[in-house]
Amino acid sequence: MIAVIILAAGAAERMGRPKQLLPWTETTLLGHAVDVARRSVADQVVVVLGCQADLIRRTVNMPGVCVVVNEEWPAGLASSVRTGLAAVPNAAAVVFMPCDQPGITSDLVNRVIATHQTTGRPIVMVRCGNRRGPPALFARRLFPALQTLAGDQGGRQLLEMYPDQVAWVDLDESAAACLADVDTPADYQALFHPAASPTTSPEGKSATQRRSGAKARGF
Repeated sequence: MIAVIILAAGAAERMGRPKQLLPWTETTLLGHAVDVARRSVADQVVVVLGCQADLIRRTVNMPGVCVVVNEEWPAGLASSVRTGLAAVPNAAAVVFMPCDQPGITSDLVNRVIATHQTTGRPIVMVRCGNRRGPPALFARRLFPALQTLAGDQGGRQLLEMYPDQVAWVDLDESAAACLADVDTPADYQALFHPAASPTTSPEGKSATQRRSGAKARGF
């Protein structure tokens, strides 16, 4: 069994309101992530909530979706990783994905899973040029290592520990939006209404390139 674990426990302080509930197409950012996971070939979908869990839970009460609450969410990303893993004790592998990367598609999740199945590598991550990020797959044998992470540490720590165990799903620049995340109102505006947002910085980088390379994501 392969499970998708959607990490959605954060407080979204830079956004100023729960970004999980921001409108996206005909749903919300979190609802969109759940739809993507449900349309993939994964066997199970788990959503990890934390901050304002009671408010957000109502938007993801869908058939086949397991919602769990990380009561220790202020401790950082690693606590949500542990909460998600605890919900899938029989999984052969898990795919972590955030709720704030609306460019992730079901096809991309499927490519990550297929790469694991064809290569046998216990870690699979997405890469676009020198940028990398989720969805990120980890096989069961690495669950104990994931459970030792602390604070805001995520799967990147395992990439550094086991570099020869990683397989990559490579994207070309036309698909760079898959790695763009929504952290601030400006990010949201740029992704939701791209025609109304500046696309190029003085340094010559597009908004998508700046967002996807601006910070080291946990995964």
